[in-house]
Amino acid sequence: MSPADVAATALKRLASVLESEPACAHHHRETLTAAAVAIDGVRPAILRPQTRDGLDALRRFRHFARHDYGTEPNFDRVDEVARDALVAARDFDTDVRAFAHALRHDAQG
Repeated sequence: MSPADVAATALKRLASVLESEPACAHHHRETLTAAAVAIDGVRPAILRPQTRDGLDALRRFRHFARHDYGTEPNFDRVDEVARDALVAARDFDTDVRAFAHALRHDAQG
């Protein structure tokens, strides 16, 4: 499972606990967008905009790579995406830890 898949699954699980999941065909993109928005009185943003953008770039690449059967892989691009995936995974980890810390802090009141 790719870092983008892991992130999407984790975000969907968080969203299903905290609010309703998007149900349209673009639910992965909408899940990322929703996770980057704070809901006043409910929760802080789960992701920073830079994390959302990094994960969305991975989502777009994955979509393209899974549906473009007619071309040979561009290995330089794959290397670039792999580096970006490491950054996105680090950013995701940072954001989810910060989100969990904020929830714990709010719960302690």
